[in-house]
Amino acid sequence: MNQETEEGLFQAVLTHAPVRCVLVRLTDAWQAARQHRSLPAAARDLLGEAMAATALMTSTLKFSGSLSLQAQTNGPLAWLLCQTDHRLSMRATIRWDSTRPANDEPGQLAITINPDDRPQQYQGLVRFSNQGLAADLEDYYQQSEQLPTRFWFAVNEQRAAGLLVQRLPHRTGDPDAWSRVQHLANTVSATELLDLAPHRLLHRLFHEEGVRMTPPRPLRFQCRCSREKVVDILQMLGRTEVEHVLHEQGEVAVTCEFCGQITALDAVDIAQLWTDFEPRLPGDTPDNVH
Repeated sequence: MNQETEEGLFQAVLTHAPVRCVLVRLTDAWQAARQHRSLPAAARDLLGEAMAATALMTSTLKFSGSLSLQAQTNGPLAWLLCQTDHRLSMRATIRWDSTRPANDEPGQLAITINPDDRPQQYQGLVRFSNQGLAADLEDYYQQSEQLPTRFWFAVNEQRAAGLLVQRLPHRTGDPDAWSRVQHLANTVSATELLDLAPHRLLHRLFHEEGVRMTPPRPLRFQCRCSREKVVDILQMLGRTEVEHVLHEQGEVAVTCEFCGQITALDAVDIAQLWTDFEPRLPGDTPDNVH
């Protein structure tokens, strides 16, 4: 792999400032998320930014679990979902309807944290505005986490990238350090985020603050769809509706919105759906496969 475009998550702590820096570079995962869909530039860029954002935010979690980012508006963005777990396995999808007129009315942005070892989830809601995803996420951290946090993103056809800088709590030191680090990070260009080797970029930006890097972490696109989950969804839809689709189309085909995989069931498969079928209790639903 070309060192200048290396994929992964790269973290550093600044020795002269109470600040965490995280850089993410998505190449294979970015291509996997969009290979089955054709998107206008605005949708493509938003999807790439959201994938980079969930990877960056997940890197700050101190437990096993996953973090999801969801957004929807009354404009062209009908729905956006990106999810990354503590192993840095990610999946993402977007529904974009160019026939819906753009408007200035804010949408909704939800950040949901699901710890593996706890039954409850934690969710924060902020507005999804026309200021950009970076600004909305900074509002989220200010309101929900009360941790000063800044984001920078860059996306093109080949890759997506992001940079997070976050002031660490319970650390004393130079009172001007946080302002100084933000000023340094503001000098980063989209080309540098996308193309410059991660260790070189972090040292270029913050060498005066003392960069101590940790080993990079790999990440990957990983969908969780399966034939079993498709069966669960069709059973939940009900026999009448499923058999109506079978009659009209000769088969029932379900496309996963995350990876684009198509699962097709014929008449024999559909008949088997109702053998030993046990209806689920309300609220007992499988992962979505659309």
